[in-house]
Amino acid sequence: PGLRLPEPAPPGGRHAYHLFVVRFEEGSARRRAAYDHLHAGGVGVQLHYIPIPVHGLYRSLGYTMNALPEAQAYYEQALSLPVFPSMSGQDCERVARVVREALELELEPASPALREAS
Repeated sequence: PGLRLPEPAPPGGRHAYHLFVVRFEEGSARRRAAYDHLHAGGVGVQLHYIPIPVHGLYRSLGYTMNALPEAQAYYEQALSLPVFPSMSGQDCERVARVVREALELELEPASPALREAS
């Protein structure tokens, strides 16, 4: 609960899984807590596909996320978990365990300044 996994390949198809992106349905606070917990546990995680208006140059040109609610939701929720050819079943179990732990963490309430910035 609280975690959306990548869609499976359609019938008869194969999934490339060049990235394994999960989405934390609670949003950016949960994603951040998960990122920190996974990183501290030695699990290499990444943020991918940062929306263009979030990059400094485009912000300085006046671009905003105001008209992009789906991009905003994706950015606040998405986290790429490790996936690579030599990843063992034991590696997968360890990542899954640390993700489960991250979903159970108590979240700190966001400060008013952080809520306004997001």
